[in-house]
Amino acid sequence: MILKEVTLRNIRSYVDETVVFPRGSILLAGDIGSGKSSLLFAVEFALFGASRSDLPVELLLRKGATSASVSLVFELPGKDVTITRYIKKEKDTIKQMAGEVIVNNVTKELTPVEMKAEVLALLGYPEDLLTKNKNYIFRYTVYTPQEEMKFILQDDPEIRLQVLRKVFNVDKYSTIRENTLLYLKSLRVAQAGLKAKTEPLEQYRQKFRENHEEKELLSRAGEEAEKDARQLKEHLQAQQEKVLVLEQKYQQVHQVTQRLSALKALLKDNELRKEQLTLKQEQITPALAEIKLPEEIVAKTITAEIQLLEKTKQEHLQKKVSLNEKIMFCQKQISQLRSEVEGFQTEIQHLEEKQKTYGLLSQVVAGKTSLVERKRQVEDLFEKTQALITKNQTLLAQSREMQERVAHLDTCPTCLQQVAVDHKHRITEQEAHKIRQAELILGELQKRRATVWLQREEVLREIDALLQKENTLAKLAGELAQLVRKQEVLDKKREELRSYAQENNRRSQELQELETVNNTDALSRSISEKQQQLQLLLRQEYLLKQQSELQQLAEECSRKSIQYQQEIVQLEQMVATAESILPLLEKEKTMMSELLGKERDASVRVAQLTTKRDFVTRQLDELTEQVVSLTREQERLIRLREIHHWLEEFFINLTYTIEKHVMVRAHRLFNQCFQEWFAMLIDDEQTSGRIDDLFTPVIEQNGHEISFAHLSGGERTSAALAYRLALNRVISDVVHTIQTKDLLVLDEPTDGFSAEQLDKMRDVLERLGLQQTILVSHESKIESFVEKVIRIQKEGHVSSVVQ
Repeated sequence: MILKEVTLRNIRSYVDETVVFPRGSILLAGDIGSGKSSLLFAVEFALFGASRSDLPVELLLRKGATSASVSLVFELPGKDVTITRYIKKEKDTIKQMAGEVIVNNVTKELTPVEMKAEVLALLGYPEDLLTKNKNYIFRYTVYTPQEEMKFILQDDPEIRLQVLRKVFNVDKYSTIRENTLLYLKSLRVAQAGLKAKTEPLEQYRQKFRENHEEKELLSRAGEEAEKDARQLKEHLQAQQEKVLVLEQKYQQVHQVTQRLSALKALLKDNELRKEQLTLKQEQITPALAEIKLPEEIVAKTITAEIQLLEKTKQEHLQKKVSLNEKIMFCQKQISQLRSEVEGFQTEIQHLEEKQKTYGLLSQVVAGKTSLVERKRQVEDLFEKTQALITKNQTLLAQSREMQERVAHLDTCPTCLQQVAVDHKHRITEQEAHKIRQAELILGELQKRRATVWLQREEVLREIDALLQKENTLAKLAGELAQLVRKQEVLDKKREELRSYAQENNRRSQELQELETVNNTDALSRSISEKQQQLQLLLRQEYLLKQQSELQQLAEECSRKSIQYQQEIVQLEQMVATAESILPLLEKEKTMMSELLGKERDASVRVAQLTTKRDFVTRQLDELTEQVVSLTREQERLIRLREIHHWLEEFFINLTYTIEKHVMVRAHRLFNQCFQEWFAMLIDDEQTSGRIDDLFTPVIEQNGHEISFAHLSGGERTSAALAYRLALNRVISDVVHTIQTKDLLVLDEPTDGFSAEQLDKMRDVLERLGLQQTILVSHESKIESFVEKVIRIQKEGHVSSVVQ
């Protein structure tokens, strides 16, 4: 992980500041309280958010501000990451808001918790850190505040060991053991429950065996009962077939008896019908004798004659109706046309008078051209007179102006000589003469203009009168055209009236001729006579046909009577031979009833045995389910006992062994690194350092242990720095997935150092060889050790970067 840029807005003493971090060694320089640590707190907040224990949100928001934000840009292998977190104050509460995580230009808007999970995944930190308030790995591998490092060294060894167990991610084994003990407890509870649950298993198995034996007995008894029932059923079916045969025979006899009775009734009805037919034949003979018609009369001929007469009558009536309708139409048209002709005559009675008026007005309007020409001449004369008046008025004004100018002129403007009085008098007389002539001409022109104006007005009045007559003439022309059209329509109407009068006379004459030629009453009498003959002829044919049909029916009745009598004799013989069937049928029915009762009892016995067997089968199924279920529970109980034994005897001991190996390896590496860094920082052969079993630094001088509290300030700082660097190396080695191995932040690592010890920091930085190392210090000498110096100053409670 390489930091590239951080932007702070309203964070502690920063208002709006952006700090760029290059690669290599960097020094955050500035006075105490200038805002160096605030910058590091902002980086930690951007990564993991606020923490109630280490980095509360109230510590970050600038006093007086209602919102704040931190935007951090950093680089991971193959990834460019930008994280932005926001803080907002609402009423009396300050809280984190949703933020953004941008990875390779892909933006995700996440809640604070989701952002922390995303950052842990990006940095390769264990997922269980999501639920912890303290960022152990970051605090002990990347950035540890100065006072917190010294506090760790001076804290109780057991507390320090617990912290390091969390940092090394070894406390998970303790959590595993605690969870295992809880799980073992739940296993014991489950075993006790399963043991109590599986106690009735043997009873169920014994009951299952008993029910199985009972089922076998019932099955055998049921098979025997079914065999007996089948035999009885077969006997019953045979007996039913016998009874069925006898019943069919008896039914046949019964049907024969019914047929015999029906035949006797039919024979009686047939004889009665034969008598009725004979009676009807006797009644028809007198009726035929009463009808007397010529032998040559044929119904077809009479029908044709009737149709011809009716057709003639119909044509006569249609022609008469048609002539009446045409006469009525002509009379209606004649009446309408007479009314229209009278109306047109009234409208055109003034036609000749208007034609005379039109002729007179036309003659008057014909003089319009000469009047217009006269108007043009008068207007031209008026314009010429007006032009002469204007010209004389101009000349008159010029002469008067000349008189006025000469009267006051003393020096000639051209030659600049004195003007003589006689010359002035001569010019004045000349101009006076011009004025008199101009006034005389102007008076005559004005009189002429007045005369021309009067002539013009008179011409205009005559033209207006002529225009009115012209409008009257146009209106009269329209009226005359309309009256002419009406005259033409009137002529057409009179012609139509004569045409309809002629047609009316012609149709009336045709109607009279038609009445004379065709007599409708005679035709009606002829048709009536022919219809009477046709009716008599049709009745004669009907009676003859009926007589023939009655003769045929009588003969048919005689034949049927003979057939009925023969069949009655045969049926009486069959009834006599079938009298012995009924006693035999009753005997066989009695035997069938007895077999039916036995078969019913056998079926009931089979049903009872089947019901009992089904009940026992259901019990067996239930017992089978219970036995199978309890057997599974018993197998589960055995499995739980095996798991309980393995966890209790092997797994817990295995976690202790793994934890011990991890801690031993970490202690060995920690001790080795601490000794190397301490020896580099304390260049004294009489002073050495090591790490005991509780990861407590032990300092020896001249073979004697010295407590941390009795060390000098520079020695305590050296020990803390060595411990810090060793811790960084061990954590990076133990937690191999982390992505922050190339970044280290040292907060005031030289507090209390001598000048010689400050020179050691150059060797420390060179030996670290990290891609990015950030030092926070107010020692100016360190500036020569690093590649980049970022200066921070604070003025007016506002921190800023000095370029």
